[in-house]
Amino acid sequence: MHPPVWFQDSAAKPIVEVLRWFIVQLNNIEPEQRRRPLTRKLTARTLPALFDFGRADDINFLKETLQELAESPYSIWTLSPARGSDGEITLTFHYAAEPILREWLSMPRVDPAQQAWLAALETWPTPAELDSDALRSSSYPGIYPPNDLLTALTRLVALVQQNDNEKITWRRLSAHCFWGDSKYLDSITRQQWLLNVCPQLQTHIESRTLLLNVFLVDAPQAILLIENQDTFCWLMKLSKEVDALRHLHLVYSQGFMGSAQRSRDARAVQFMYQGSAANAQAFHAQWLQDTELELPIFFWGDLDYAGMSIIKSLRQVFPGLTAWKPGYQPMLAALREGAGHTPEQAGKTAQLLPEATGCEYTDQWLLPALIETGRFIDQEWITRRMLACQG
Repeated sequence: MHPPVWFQDSAAKPIVEVLRWFIVQLNNIEPEQRRRPLTRKLTARTLPALFDFGRADDINFLKETLQELAESPYSIWTLSPARGSDGEITLTFHYAAEPILREWLSMPRVDPAQQAWLAALETWPTPAELDSDALRSSSYPGIYPPNDLLTALTRLVALVQQNDNEKITWRRLSAHCFWGDSKYLDSITRQQWLLNVCPQLQTHIESRTLLLNVFLVDAPQAILLIENQDTFCWLMKLSKEVDALRHLHLVYSQGFMGSAQRSRDARAVQFMYQGSAANAQAFHAQWLQDTELELPIFFWGDLDYAGMSIIKSLRQVFPGLTAWKPGYQPMLAALREGAGHTPEQAGKTAQLLPEATGCEYTDQWLLPALIETGRFIDQEWITRRMLACQG
């Protein structure tokens, strides 16, 4: 949105300074503080030109500009007479107008944390092992104070020097350097930050092993991948009791969503077998081969956007994979009858609707039902009787 036509006029300078004052205040206000009104009382001290009664025309102009900025399409603030003061005005700022003002005044937001990070870098002697340019152009990584993060980088350099040929996972590296916090480097953004700052770290990082828990049956006819641990453990108990499960190898891995590409890499995966040990070798060889699996493969998880995204991801590695109808069919029917929960109720608002997965059943039945009903349902809702009825 363009500023008003008078914005560059010298007579409007007092109003522009008021606008600038609000932006300066906003630079020092944390997000949680924005629940409180941000106000400015215009008095003879804070806006002298408004009370220079020898210049009546200028006063009228300033009042008109103040009023114009209170109205559509600008809606910068609300005007109200200051309590008990003749002619004084209180401005209540509208936070939604911040981007407009920053554009008009060429005052991009200043992040105090970023400023503190840059200030700390100015006086820190950067080790030769780190890329000083990349470090000084980086954004504040977050959580820990800047000086503590620089201490962590010092530990990182020492660790790399001491363990020249040893590989380490992100979790272990994080715990060693960031005060025992093994999850600080779970963020892909922070991992990339460290790799940019310390390029040689790339040769020291070891991918985290993907554990596949496999329950083997005596006479397998297909493989079923399962999203949730509780359901996997429950299905193992039902394997010999429910016809729909009797001839299925069951596979569980918590990392399927983000690690589908690694799930068939012998260097990245480790198998934990239960059930029919006689079939372990055959399953192992089939799973790790480069070609399509000999047995049909299915996936069953939550009936929500994340579950559908897993199907899409897994089909990149297992092109023939499809959604498991005996599990999804009762969930689909329940969803259409009004069962399930909204994304807001289950904290799933961040889940994104995937594009077509490539699985015909998913794309023609499951995804449309999710979109039409606006509801989700988790796989733990299924009962033994429901599965038994699927045959």
